[in-house]
Formats: sequence, C-alpha cells, structure tokens
Amino acid sequence: MMTKKIPLGLFQGGLFLYFVLFYYLTQAMEDWGNWGLVAMEGLLLATGLSLYSWRDNAPLHRGSRKENILLAIFVPLLIYPILLLANGVFLSLLANLRDLEDASSAFTGKPLGLGVLFFYGVLPALGEEYFFRGGLFQVYRRYGDRYSLWMTSLLFALFHFHIQNFIVPFLLGLALGYIVLYTGRVVYAILGHMVANVAGLVFRLSLSKENIAWLRSLGLVKKIGSFESSLLLVLLLVSLLCGFVLTLILSKKEVPGKLETRAPQDTLIYGSLPLLFIVVFYCYQVL
Repeated sequence: MMTKKIPLGLFQGGLFLYFVLFYYLTQAMEDWGNWGLVAMEGLLLATGLSLYSWRDNAPLHRGSRKENILLAIFVPLLIYPILLLANGVFLSLLANLRDLEDASSAFTGKPLGLGVLFFYGVLPALGEEYFFRGGLFQVYRRYGDRYSLWMTSLLFALFHFHIQNFIVPFLLGLALGYIVLYTGRVVYAILGHMVANVAGLVFRLSLSKENIAWLRSLGLVKKIGSFESSLLLVLLLVSLLCGFVLTLILSKKEVPGKLETRAPQDTLIYGSLPLLFIVVFYCYQVL
C-alpha cells in the first residue's frame, strides 16, 4: 500500500489552510440550514476519503465483529455522563470569564424525528469520522499511535469552532480514536459517534420546561437544595459508576503495540509547530 511521503510540518501547514477555509465556509453557509450541514459534512467526507489513501502500513488489531459492535455502542454510552460532568465543570469556569450562550435552544423540547436523527445524528458521524478517524488518524499513525490519538482529538475539538463545545468533542475524540485502534476499522468509530450523537439529542430534547419544572418539584431535589446541585450530584455518581465499568472493559481490551511511537521526538515537536497557527486562529475567531 503506497504511503505519500510528505513532511509532517508541510502537512500541518496545509491543514492550517484547510482549517481557515473550512471556518469561513461554515460562516458563509450558516443560513443554509440543513443544506449547509450536508455541504460541510460532505466536504469532510470527501477529504477524509482522499487522506485515507495516505494511511500508514502499521498493523491494527481486529477483534470479532460482535465484540467490536458492542465496544462501539457501550464505550460512548458509558463515557457520556463523564462528558456531561466534565463539560459542566468547564462551562462553570468559563462562565466566570464570559457570558454563555444557550446552545441547546434549537433542540430543547422538540420531537426526536427521523430528520433530526439523520441531520444531527447520522450525517455528522459519517463526515467527521471519515475525516478525523479515517483520514487524519491514519496519516498521523506513521508518527505514532499516541500522537495520532491526541492530535486528532484536539483538531476534532477545534473544528467545532465553539469554545462551549470544546471539551465534549475532545474527550469523545479520544474514545473514538481508541475504538479505531482496537477494532482496526473506522466504521466502528462511525457507529460510536452515532450513538453519542443520539444520546446527546435525547438528553437535550428531554430538557423541556415541563420536565425541568417537574424535577424541581421533587422532594429529594428540594432536600438537596436546588435542581442544579441535584443534577451535579447525579452526574458525579453516575460518572463514577460508568468510569469503573469502563475501566473494567478497557483493561481487558489492551490495544496491541501499547500506543507505539514511530518518529523521533524532534520530528513531532517541530512538525507540529504549524498547529500553533490553528490554535491562534481559533482563539482569535472564537474567543
């Protein structure tokens, strides 16, 4: 299988230009609604498929189909409460520095129809996974599994172009990257991404004013003090339980090669310098 030999720094520089182009395209298509979403996810899908031909020859573990499907379903579900808790802590800290937007207003209280599932559950999983875990992930693997895992997760978060939506994509990207390393196929990361998206939709759609009012009226909530405190306590307990179960599952599914490094440290450091331009551009446009 042919691997294109492009220096890491040059590739990262090209990625910076792609990042800037993608940002301005998303701004231009903001009023296109679902058609804009289709166009942007289609661009990510096409780019990811193109990059996939550059993939490294390093072997990937391939478990049984049943085992891989179960892993792709349960890892995102078990990590979801942890994502909510981490995001809540992050937003609480961020609220001390700036006013926060109500990012869930577009979904809250609306029915979960096939259109919502497709445009916000299935379509983003296809485009984003083929780009980040199918294309970028495999290109970065020539420099090491750990490098690929962390780099694609960071870029996955930055490409969402919203500071309030940074922590969840970053942590989810780590989980989806692990799924690719263990299963050897991006299709399982796509499945995992779909599961996470649907879980997020169900959670946000359940936060109707009626449901929140009912929860506030519960005696246990009043004893704890407030709805927010009760939610934090529940998330903390559920996260601890899910984290324990997740640890048990992953401890039995060690990734072969123990996240190998395949490039000198100098190559990784200097080759990653162009990514600073991506971070600076992100901070300038988003913060």
